[in-house]
Amino acid sequence: MKEISPTIYFAAATALVTLGLLAWLVVRVWRRHRASPSQVIKRISADQLVDVLIPDGLDGEIHLDHALLTPTGILVVDLLNADGAVFGGEQMDDWTVLSQQRRYTFRNPLGPMLARVHAVGRLAGQIPVTGRVVFVGEVEFRGGAIPGAVTLSELEQEFGPADGDQARQATDAFHKLWERVSKAAQRYTA
Repeated sequence: MKEISPTIYFAAATALVTLGLLAWLVVRVWRRHRASPSQVIKRISADQLVDVLIPDGLDGEIHLDHALLTPTGILVVDLLNADGAVFGGEQMDDWTVLSQQRRYTFRNPLGPMLARVHAVGRLAGQIPVTGRVVFVGEVEFRGGAIPGAVTLSELEQEFGPADGDQARQATDAFHKLWERVSKAAQRYTA
């Protein structure tokens, strides 16, 4: 019986470690891609309007980051990038994000979201319209959940996938009124 040299063992171990690292990297990239805002939005919506202006009902226009046709109606989404602890509430004028690197404040985003929901609702007729301020990043809502503000994963859990027979039937029922919203929308150019 011929003895196997230590070099072959070393080469085999190196190959296994390399394959393991490659598999880990592929899985990590795939998970990050799957959890990206564009992929989550694609999964929960049958159709979408992105970065558009619509009439606000007061002889002006209002900007929408995203308007999504979902099985439950139209969902208006504002995306906010943040990492850290979020301190905010419905009645607070300013919200704060506190991370290890910095602390910053911004205006309460729920009021502007409500204005966007009302503007879409005027065009949408009988379609239910809801809105969510979606935090993209690793955030924790200090002081408890804030109605209307969610993380990206919470948004996907709440609205679920827009595929399947039931979801298709629901969005088909909304399609005619969704077209009215789509026709009123104009591409936003800054």
